Amino acid sequence: LTAPSDEENSSATMLWRLFAAAAFLMLYLVGFVAWRIGRPHVVKIDALQEGLYLVRKAHQYRTERKKNVLLAGSFNPIHDGHIAMLKFIAAKHCEGQVTAVVGFNPSKKYDVSPEQRVELIERACRDDPDLQNVRAKVVSGYIWRYAFANKITRMYRGIRSWEKDGAEETFLNMLNTVGPILIGMRPPIETHFLQAPSALAKISSTRVREVAQHGGAGSLEGLCPKSIEFMVLEMYGGGGHDNGNDAARGEGKSKRIRKVA
Repeated sequence: LTAPSDEENSSATMLWRLFAAAAFLMLYLVGFVAWRIGRPHVVKIDALQEGLYLVRKAHQYRTERKKNVLLAGSFNPIHDGHIAMLKFIAAKHCEGQVTAVVGFNPSKKYDVSPEQRVELIERACRDDPDLQNVRAKVVSGYIWRYAFANKITRMYRGIRSWEKDGAEETFLNMLNTVGPILIGMRPPIETHFLQAPSALAKISSTRVREVAQHGGAGSLEGLCPKSIEFMVLEMYGGGGHDNGNDAARGEGKSKRIRKVA
């Protein structure tokens, strides 16, 4: 038997180093994903006015002011909880662009289309001086792809609380963390989770839809902006009319509303 040549030893050493580097990289990525998913960044907005005051006072942090960010959700429809979160984000990133992203599945049918929901968001923001740097956009597919394509540097998600929504949000956070690494071959964009103010925590899109279905003019006070109340009633309910001629259609509409919920 002959001893391995220097060239063979060099090749074996190189292969071993490549294997060790690949194993280290894999362990690093697994650790990074576990750290990112296991330590969610939750921002609690317990008092909206106090929160707005604090972020406006912190305007010396110029990197935060200029960030382009997005708030992703179904917005089905937008309500006062969403508005509170958008105001917080718009103030914090006052020199950047805030995008309310309406995600949707092209293969799924909606009673109220994503485009109609965008119309509601744009109308609510147009009439509010604190939301002038907010726009709305319909996005299908991976949100992180839209974020990279539009130079978004932070993504936000709205939650009632981590205890209530943590399981679902953890899965979405995993997709937004692993997707860019495995598919996009780039570092993921960080996601922050906004917890609604205590006074607005009980408001949900499901509740707004139910009230719109059974209520009339004025029934949505305290649930969604006054500027879009009539539009919400038209899209999700009886348009603010009396129940007389709508009674026969009530059962069918109620079934459709429950499907959306």
